[in-house]
Amino acid sequence: MTVGAVLRRERRERGLTQDGLGGRSGVSGSLVRGIEAEDRPLQPDLAARFARVLQAPEICFALCHECPANLLITLLDPNAVDLHPMAERANISEELGEALKANEALDLLNKRTLEGSDRAAAERLLGQMLDVVVAVLMDLSVMSSEFGFDPFAVLADHRRKLRMRGLLRDDDAARAAG
Repeated sequence: MTVGAVLRRERRERGLTQDGLGGRSGVSGSLVRGIEAEDRPLQPDLAARFARVLQAPEICFALCHECPANLLITLLDPNAVDLHPMAERANISEELGEALKANEALDLLNKRTLEGSDRAAAERLLGQMLDVVVAVLMDLSVMSSEFGFDPFAVLADHRRKLRMRGLLRDDDAARAAG
């Protein structure tokens, strides 16, 4: 489903007109019409604004899905996974176990380059790490939807925690918030 179609679906589910969504989002209804008709591109900052107004992170996911460089496209196909929270938890455990095994198989100590079997082991580890990221993000999405959490509030809390630990500077946080 295109980002315009997702935006239209989420807007309609909430009983808003294009002008109504535009007004709540600080843009014109004609811009909303253009995005829904795929005549106008949806910029990431506006996608986030629409997602907040509609409480629909699916809009951001749909925008990411249209990006050919996105590594997390697998998150966007709910038909490909069991969306039950317990199944997601089991998937995370399995993926973490595989990533730990791949990590243990790789000896990077005092190495500047990787060749042969070391390079293959590193590639396996990278793939396993991405599998963990996808599993965790899918679980975040499932839990937010299933139990009524606001994923934007969870993200804001996480950013505060990273700033407190010194892992995210204030200018990084402002840029990430868009």
